[in-house]
This record gives sequence, C-alpha cells and structure tokens, in this order.
Amino acid sequence: MTVIELVDRERTRLRRMHVIAGLALAVGATLLLLAGGTSLLGASRWMALPRPLPVMIWLVVVAANVAVVMWTSKRLERRATRLNVAAAIEREQAMRAGAIRAALEVAHTGALGRHAAAAVSERLAPAGPRLAPKERRLVRRGAVQATGAATVAAAMLAFAVPNYNDGFRAMLQPVSAWRGTLLPRIAFDNLPPNVLRGETLRLRVAAPQRATVTVSQRVPGEAWLTQTLVVDRRTGIATTEIGPLRGDLTVVASDGRSETDTSVVRVTDRPFVGAVSMRATYPSYLGRPAEGLPVGEPARVPQGTVIEIAGRASASLRNVLLASALDTIRLQANDRTFAGRFEPRRTGRYTWLAAGGSGPIADVPAPLELEVVADSSPHVELVSPAIDTIVAGDDRITLHATATDDHGLARVEIVSWTQGTGGQRAPVSQRIAEASATVWDGSAVLDLAPRNLQPGDALHVKIVATDN
Repeated sequence: MTVIELVDRERTRLRRMHVIAGLALAVGATLLLLAGGTSLLGASRWMALPRPLPVMIWLVVVAANVAVVMWTSKRLERRATRLNVAAAIEREQAMRAGAIRAALEVAHTGALGRHAAAAVSERLAPAGPRLAPKERRLVRRGAVQATGAATVAAAMLAFAVPNYNDGFRAMLQPVSAWRGTLLPRIAFDNLPPNVLRGETLRLRVAAPQRATVTVSQRVPGEAWLTQTLVVDRRTGIATTEIGPLRGDLTVVASDGRSETDTSVVRVTDRPFVGAVSMRATYPSYLGRPAEGLPVGEPARVPQGTVIEIAGRASASLRNVLLASALDTIRLQANDRTFAGRFEPRRTGRYTWLAAGGSGPIADVPAPLELEVVADSSPHVELVSPAIDTIVAGDDRITLHATATDDHGLARVEIVSWTQGTGGQRAPVSQRIAEASATVWDGSAVLDLAPRNLQPGDALHVKIVATDN
C-alpha cells in the first residue's frame, strides 16, 4: 500500500470513531433533555407552567444537537484530516516530524517523490494496521464514554416515562399541550339542569389524567368564587358541594389549559300540586243542583254523579293522575294547570300522582276518598191490616201504609185482584199518592162494593211504591 493509502486507512477508522462519539453524544443529550422535560412537565405540572415550555425544551434539544454536530465537525477538522492523522502516526511511530507529511506532498511529483513515499511506506509496514494506536484508543475511549452517557440518559428517560406519562405526552405533542387538547376534555359529570331552592349541589368534574382543576362559580348579585379541587387519580373525578343554593348557579371548570363550557343550574321552588277544586253534578232524575265537594274530606255521592276537578301546580306539568286499586283517571295537564271529569262507579280511595318536567312531584293533595251510593228500591210496609182478615163483600177497608226511598218517591199505588171459583180477575190499580219526598205515610180506603165479591172469594192487596 502506498503511504497515502496507509494514512487514509487510519484516518477512516479515526473518523468513524469520532462520528460514533458525536452520534452517541447527540443521542445522549436528546434523551437526557427529554427525561428532564418529562420529569419537569409530569404530574400535570405542564398545565400550570408557561404554555411555550414544551416547545422551548424542544428548542433546547435542537440547540444541543446543533452544538454536538458543530463540536464533532470541529473535532474532525482538528484531528481527522489527512495531515493531522499523518502527524499522529509520526509521533507514535517515532519518526522524524514531517516525514510522512512530506512524503504525502511529493508522492505524485516525480520519480524521486515516489521513491521517498515508497521508503516511508516500507518504514511503516512493520507497524501493520495499527499505525496510531494511542490516538485510536483515545478516540475510542471518548466514543465509549459518550455511548455510556447515552445509555444512562436512556435509563433516566425509561424511568421518567411511566412515572410522568403526561409529561412525556406533552413533550411528544407540544402543540397539543399548548392548545390544551392533549388530554380528554374536562366536563361536568351529570350536572342537573335544575335544583330546588335551599338544596346543596354535589358538583362532579370529570378531569382524567389531571391532578387538580379549578372551579369558578357565581350566583346573581355575588362575585365569582374560585376553588381548586383535587382529582381522584383512580376515577378521574373531582367533587365538591355547593350550597345551599339561593339563586341560579353559573359554573365553569378549568385545568389551566382548557375549560368547560359555562353551565347554568337553575334554582326552582319545590314543585307542588294544589288549589284543587271539585264539583259534583248529580244525575238529572234526582233534581238536585250541582254543588262543590270539600277537598281532603270523604265524599258520599250517588251513583251516576260526575265529578269535575281542576287545580294548579307550581311547575309545568307533564301528567296528573288519580289512581285507585281498580281504576286510574288521567286529568288533562296544560302547563301549570290541570282539569278533568270522571264518573266514579265504585267506592274507592284515589291517590294523586303528578309529574313535571324534572320528574315526579311529591307534594300533592291528600287522597280523594269517595263513597258511591247505589240507587236502592223503595221500601214499603202495610201497617194495617197487618194480617189476613175476613170481610163482607160491601165493606170499605181502611189501609194504612208507609213507603220510603233513598232519593224520593214518584207515586204510591194500591194494586188488588180477586181470586175465586171463577179464577183470577185482572188487577186493579188505584193511585193513592204522588210525592217527591223520600218518605210517605198515609191511609187509603179500599171500597169492595164494586168488586162483586162472592162468599169464598179472596181479595189480594199490594202496596206499590215507585221511586223517582
């Protein structure tokens, strides 16, 4: 090999180790800065620190790599050029200073130059492939040290990533960390649209992978109140209790990078159903005018009565029902009022059931107790004669009777018929009273002369009362 080839072979090996040292140093610096940035930004600290910090750390990483590249380039210029390598070989091979460098310069200048270069090559031949072993060991030591530093930096990053995962994500996605879109969006969990006045609201903020969130709240007429909540790492939920509430509540939660939409919880009064009125319209045959029924007291109504109900509520109604064991009556709801009518067919206890826009309404009137009285048949009693008796064919018999009805009597009649040897004759009716009262008590005379009764005939008498 010529002296130029020998020097270039050694130079190539030295350059390779210089480059390896530079690459290891660059990788180590990058991993070390990533590990430091991950630890610095982890545990949700990146949300409290300045927004540009992840980008700034990457700028530092780039600057460090540029510095390493420049350092490696200068090192190559200073220690891996052909002349510098030739000088190192001269020192280590105990040759006269400048011998190899001079041979390199005259190797292509003529016969004498080629002869001088060949002499140098012969001089270096006994050294074999290791012309500058000390320089090579020195460069190799630097490469090994840089590789070791990179390995330590990799171990530090491997330790930081699982312990500060959010910080590592912030490093990998600095723009998302800047905008606040790196983590799942925070939101209120099951925030009710309405609460009752005086109640306490249990506020839940879903903020996964955060350590803390800030909740700002305000009620009309008061300043904003801000409090910091600790997020449960297991559930990702932060909770607090607000109240008792006296007015509409405005709340917004923030993690320092993003925030929820502003939400309003309306405060409403406890819904109730009241101002109930009932009116009974009785069957027409009773001739009884319609009248109001007391609310909250048992009511006794004739069968066939129609009951009209109306009332109001403090909140918008979805439905209003009257439910008994065997029947359910649905009343017509119109915003905060309701009305309806029904004809009870049996005695029962009707319970109020009402629901508004926010759910069932518990504050309702007392159950409606109705006793439905069926229309009974009139009761008649023939007072005298109280037993069978014997009479003459032309007697005038005085009959005394009473008749009662629960609602009223229309008429009272005597119905009689004769039964004898000639068989039974057609019944004869004789009206003795017309009354609308519920009780009739009176007498009537039954004249037997027109009946042409014969000895042995039997005269059957019956009092018939008809209700109204």
